[in-house]
Amino acid sequence: MTSARGARLLTPLMLGVASGSILVPLNSTMLAVALPGIMDEFHLGPGPVASLVTLYLGAVAVALPASGSLGDRFGHRRLFLIGVLVFAAASALAAGAGTFELLQLARVLQAVSGAFVSTSSASLVREAAWACWP
Repeated sequence: MTSARGARLLTPLMLGVASGSILVPLNSTMLAVALPGIMDEFHLGPGPVASLVTLYLGAVAVALPASGSLGDRFGHRRLFLIGVLVFAAASALAAGAGTFELLQLARVLQAVSGAFVSTSSASLVREAAWACWP
């Protein structure tokens, strides 16, 4: 049986916010299945195409600590929403990228915005859990 406090915490909105916390690890690994197709599309070897993974992980490593500080300063809800919007735009840019360089830029934008979503979602879930605590 779910208590009233537990019911308030498990809202569709909070489940959506919580799922944002898996955005960075999911997006870092799901590209692996597309790498052969990207090699064919842009007529590149494995080395340059592997840079898509390296750029993403490097940008995440830099953006994660910065995004936590930005969330503390400007609000985690605001940073979460900005992150979701920029991530959607970066994903559309990646899908329509006509050059490999544009695809690389889109991956960096995905990484930075994904870091915004990831850190902010963890903070928003924590805040909601504390609000439901007796």
